[in-house]
Amino acid sequence: SGYASYDANEIEFHLASTYVTLDMPKVMRNPLAINDLSGVVDIQLGEENVEVSTDYLLLNTPDVKLATQFKIKIPENNSPHLNVTARFEDVDGTQASAYLPAKIMDEESVNWLDNAIVTSYIPQGGLVFYGNVDGYPYDDGSGRMQALFDVNNGTLRYQDEWPTITNLSATLEFVNNSLSIKNGAGNIFDATVSN
Repeated sequence: SGYASYDANEIEFHLASTYVTLDMPKVMRNPLAINDLSGVVDIQLGEENVEVSTDYLLLNTPDVKLATQFKIKIPENNSPHLNVTARFEDVDGTQASAYLPAKIMDEESVNWLDNAIVTSYIPQGGLVFYGNVDGYPYDDGSGRMQALFDVNNGTLRYQDEWPTITNLSATLEFVNNSLSIKNGAGNIFDATVSN
């Protein structure tokens, strides 16, 4: 439920909805099932672009709780520009693939993430995404995608030839198309490993 108000150049949606489907076919592979969605989303219609923004949007799915603020500029003849900040918690990492912006990520990274994360629980984390969508992975410094989160009770299949890491706990940080792992510990066969 909710309501909308509008004038000639602006539409404001006040959301308090349950059981919603979010479809972003240019960014995500599949629609997302949302249990609860609340906040205010503003759409401004300009002569050369459309701007979608929110100061606070709360989204709960079966796999994650997410609070976000964003501003997305969609120019008429150019790539959308994202300015997104999000905080997430209580994440079922086995479903991570469903939440990847896979359509704007490089195929190698998507394939690795799809296959490497077998199980995990993410108690909390955050995401910042700033830049034109078509500029990712921002090798020229024109934007930034950064995700930082803790993983508990993970199972990671790093590569097919490598042994699987179980009982993985670590802090992961993705910056554009790179990954760093800090404070990592887990088991390989019967041995405990840590960094």
